[in-house]
Amino acid sequence: MRSGGRAIISDLERTADMSNTLRFWLIWFGFLLLIDVLFPFFLLAGIPHAKGSFLFWTCWTLLAIGSMFVIFLRWRDAPTADEG
Repeated sequence: MRSGGRAIISDLERTADMSNTLRFWLIWFGFLLLIDVLFPFFLLAGIPHAKGSFLFWTCWTLLAIGSMFVIFLRWRDAPTADEG
């Protein structure tokens, strides 16, 4: 009986951890989407040269790809019923 209770607590902790991680990544990609719109179209609108916007898009793309790479490195499949 005791190990069953520990398994339930472990499952709840894992679910809470996944929920917090999901919330963090949703906020992060929401922030990336926000700066994707605001920065080039509002903050760089008065700059006559295209160099600033190309630098922004290059940095933004590398940051987005890097973020996705971190997500893939931390990816864990949920345990199936057979695994415990």
